[in-house]
Amino acid sequence: MISLHSLYHLRFPDGLRNILIGALLTVILVPAFASFAVSEDNGLAEVRATYDQLHSKLIESQGEKPIDNVQGSIVWGSSYQLDSYVSMYQATGDTVYLDHFLRLADRVLAVRADKSGELDFRGRLTFGWLSGGHYTYGKPVVLKDSDGNPSVQIQTIGNSYNDKVSIEIIAGATAASFTVKCIDHRNPDQPKETLFRDLTMETAVREVNPKEGEPRLIQLKRIGDRPPAPIGPFIPETQLMTFHGHHTGRILTPMARFCDLVLSNDDLVNYREKAEEYLLEIRISMAEHDQFFVESDDWG
Repeated sequence: MISLHSLYHLRFPDGLRNILIGALLTVILVPAFASFAVSEDNGLAEVRATYDQLHSKLIESQGEKPIDNVQGSIVWGSSYQLDSYVSMYQATGDTVYLDHFLRLADRVLAVRADKSGELDFRGRLTFGWLSGGHYTYGKPVVLKDSDGNPSVQIQTIGNSYNDKVSIEIIAGATAASFTVKCIDHRNPDQPKETLFRDLTMETAVREVNPKEGEPRLIQLKRIGDRPPAPIGPFIPETQLMTFHGHHTGRILTPMARFCDLVLSNDDLVNYREKAEEYLLEIRISMAEHDQFFVESDDWG
């Protein structure tokens, strides 16, 4: 079994380690914690020490770095971290975990789109957490031949890594051929290279485009008659900022748990003001989704 120490020191792509550790805090350790009664003589102290050790490493790694949801790190990382704080308080009764909750929740709310000022792809200001190229296909790029005429259109089509795929066009073995090099940079220490060698305008679409159910990094469309001119590595633009309903719900779930916990517990009066503040923010964010509600017999 992998140790906590080795998990922390493994190399992962940007933000993935924090997402994994945040999820681990909630999905593995907190359920284990819940099986204990609140006492120090039945293994609770050992489980708590494990949680605190991993949490300390996570906080050290995060520091005061800016956070955002472009890569989904808030919805799939911070939200689980917040959930773990509520569960840890429920298991131990120690308000230090609620203090941890406040610090992270305030940071998460501070980068909601209406507060950060970031517009979505329609130019609208929303009350959600925007995500970008991690969730959208790359924008199609038209490559030109040596005379400057349109040759082929190329597009990144991964489900979750378009902003990590570079494309390069290399001269082929003949004047009528070209080679496409794709590099998957999700693991920067071990990039994965895919070569489509000596394509022609007749074979390119068939060779490059994925068959049904086959994972591929890119797709290609023929436009002209001559092969594209060589071009150095580039990553197509993918940051089409949008927000997702399931992201809003996942991010707000631990905040709702915190509000319910505090507002129903007289012992937590010192946290009541923050709970009321968060409750208002929850209502504001959820109201953003009213526009999508459809009441019709034709809809499920």
